[in-house]
Amino acid sequence: MLGFSMLPLRSLLFAATQNPTLLVAVQAFDGIAGACFGIMVPLIVSDVAGRTGHFNLSLGAVGFGIGIGGTLSTPAAGWLADHFSTRTAFFGLMAVGAAAVLLVAFAMPETRPRKEADDAEKPP
Repeated sequence: MLGFSMLPLRSLLFAATQNPTLLVAVQAFDGIAGACFGIMVPLIVSDVAGRTGHFNLSLGAVGFGIGIGGTLSTPAAGWLADHFSTRTAFFGLMAVGAAAVLLVAFAMPETRPRKEADDAEKPP
């Protein structure tokens, strides 16, 4: 949740300020999000597809989806900035990021099998 929350927060701060020093500092949120995604995506894919023999295919499909999203967000934000304003573009990116946070928070199930989750919660 931390990683997903950093992206909309970053967009909100970009929309709210034009201070160059603050903008460079806000880029740290992108690093936090990237680190979280880099660690969590393979773990979640492993939980979901690890025992099917399709881990690499599944990880490739998820990577493809992430790449498409990253590729399409740049022209979409550019179009919003050209036709409306830079602030509107950042608010648009924030809305997409906030929707992702809500989707993860409310629609993503626990991926670890129930027995392993129960064992992890037991004290040693």
